Amino acid sequence: MQSATVHVLPSCDIDRLFALRQAARDTGAKVVIQKPKLVTRPPAPIDPDGGRAA
Repeated sequence: MQSATVHVLPSCDIDRLFALRQAARDTGAKVVIQKPKLVTRPPAPIDPDGGRAA
């Protein structure tokens, strides 16, 4: 059986954070407090012929 995970931003109000921690503890969920990570994509490959243009 897998447990639920609650992700919380560090900018969350402290009172709300305590309430979320207590609710997670009561239900057996895990609380993760971290900033969202930026997802970067690699640049598109450069085609010297201008793509598939005829």
